[in-house]
Amino acid sequence: MLKANIEHTKAGALIQRSHCPSHDHFIGFTNANAAHERIYDDGLTACYVNRGDNQLYSYCEGDLVIIDCPSARALRREINSHEQFFNEQ
Repeated sequence: MLKANIEHTKAGALIQRSHCPSHDHFIGFTNANAAHERIYDDGLTACYVNRGDNQLYSYCEGDLVIIDCPSARALRREINSHEQFFNEQ
């Protein structure tokens, strides 16, 4: 993975965006930590969560996005937003 671009949401979550070579590479990254729980994964796009660290990981077309939430409540909002987006596809 390459150097990340870093942003912040209005709610204070830290967003890191970087390139990820492939879906398989992303799955290897998420499977390396047993705490990662799958939210969705259709083989092209994927979203995993680490509730202990309040982090959400998503992959789509070579883009890796890591959202570091300041609280469990903020993490739930991010999960809901990602699930809604995925279900609209």
